[in-house]
Parts: sequence; C-alpha cells; structure tokens
Amino acid sequence: MLTECHTRAATWICWWSCRHETNCPRPRKSNSPAIRRFRLISSFALRRICNGALRPPNRFIRRLCPRARSYMKRATREWIKKAEADFRAAQKLQRGNDPLHDQSCFFCQQAAEKYLKVLLEELGVSIPRIHRLQDLQLLLLPHYASLRSLRRGLVYLTRFAVGTRYPGDSASKRDAASALRWTGKVRDACRSLLGLRPPSRRRKRP
Repeated sequence: MLTECHTRAATWICWWSCRHETNCPRPRKSNSPAIRRFRLISSFALRRICNGALRPPNRFIRRLCPRARSYMKRATREWIKKAEADFRAAQKLQRGNDPLHDQSCFFCQQAAEKYLKVLLEELGVSIPRIHRLQDLQLLLLPHYASLRSLRRGLVYLTRFAVGTRYPGDSASKRDAASALRWTGKVRDACRSLLGLRPPSRRRKRP
C-alpha cells in the first residue's frame, strides 16, 4: 500500500534525476513542457514503488528523461554480480575439447536461482533458502505474471541443483545446451523486469 512517504520519495527522487531537464531548484506548479514531462515521470515512478523500494526506470522513462538513474538496491546489485559469474562459468565449462557438462548444468541452475532471488531482493521479500526454482517462481508471480511462461524451463533446471552432482545421474551435451538456453531466457526476463539493458552478445568469429 502506497503511503504519503512513498509519494514524497517518488516525487523528490524523480526531481533529482530530472533536475537538469527541468532546470528548477525544486518541484513547482507550472505548465511548461519540461514540468509536464517531470510530472509524468513522477507518476510512473510512484507506480513502480513496491514495499518502499524504487525499481529502475523503464525504457519509457529513459526516453523521456535520458538522465534518469537506476535506484537499484546495493544488495540487488551484489546478487546480480553473483548470478552473472555463475552464468559465465556455465558458458566456459561447455567450451574446449573436454567440456564439463555436469558442472555447467549446475552453474546454469545456480545462475537462474540467483536471478529469481534478485527479483525477490529488489521487491523486499524475504528470500527463502531453497533450490526449487518453481517455488521461487510462485513467490514472484503475484508481482511478475510474465514469468509464468518460464515454468517448464525452471522445472528442468531444478534437476541440476543436486542430482547431477553425485553418482547415478549425469548430464549429456544436449542437457547442457538446453540448460544454458533456459538459463539465458530466465536471465533475459529478469534483467528486463529490472530495467537493465539486454546483455551484450558477442558475435562468433568466422
């Protein structure tokens, strides 16, 4: 539920981001185009408040105000760094003459798990110590309905949290490729919801 404190925070944070655009010492009543744009940005920022935390500006706001900054929490940025490290590790373990498919699949699951927990952290929701990705998805669906389409991939990735780390279950080359593909989809979806730029994809040399 939004409070007066949230409203004030959204207004002043948006003014701080757009102060060069509006060129005014503080928000004031005016009908100039710059102030009207400021009010529109403020209203969008207010809607993007959740549990007292501001989400990063979306593409629409960035087009209106190129100077708009990301107000992502520090803890969220730390989760993203860990998730990106796991994703890069999964990619590297699939390369070379002797790829490690079991380890690659494990890091795929870890990257997807951390990205889901990134969203929970930014929402201010308590992060459970679980590895079932579909359970994390259920916690996020009330806030991000678009994650529903990832359920099949999340169930698939959950298998690699524990099973392939011990004797009796091994991942094939096809499993590793599928795990990396699903992790990429989870990663892209979470980054998009956070308002982050799409990750750069390097072109393969001919």
